[in-house]
Amino acid sequence: MKLMVGGGALALIGLLVTWSQHHVERFAYSWLLSFMFFLSLCLGALWLVIVHHLFDAGWSVPIRRFCEHIAAMLFPWMALLFIPVAVLAKTIYKWMNESPALDHALRSKQPLFTVPMFYLVTVLLFGATTISVALIDQATGGRVTVAQRGRKQL
Repeated sequence: MKLMVGGGALALIGLLVTWSQHHVERFAYSWLLSFMFFLSLCLGALWLVIVHHLFDAGWSVPIRRFCEHIAAMLFPWMALLFIPVAVLAKTIYKWMNESPALDHALRSKQPLFTVPMFYLVTVLLFGATTISVALIDQATGGRVTVAQRGRKQL
């Protein structure tokens, strides 16, 4: 916990320094890169747990609890760490500032590449992942999960 608070303080200092020097774009790209790195760790661990429960694999038993803890403990922080990406989205994603009428690629993908749709898809994906993580928490708590209900008793 102390490391996360220290990392958050360093990020805040970095934001203030880049803001004072008018380099917010650099901070936004750096934040997006680090966010995507840790999100890939979280989603990779979640994927391994899902594959383990899907195939009832024996090879992944030694690492399953480790992956469950990574996915369950890191994901709430990822939702919190997404806030700067959402706030700085117009700086990061250039298509948010362009008119779809002037760009054929944006016009053909207009239902998806709009600012409200960006936030809607983000909320839906975080919601789906939250449900998956909640099922993992339920499985580690010893209660019956959706995956275990479907198994046949031997």
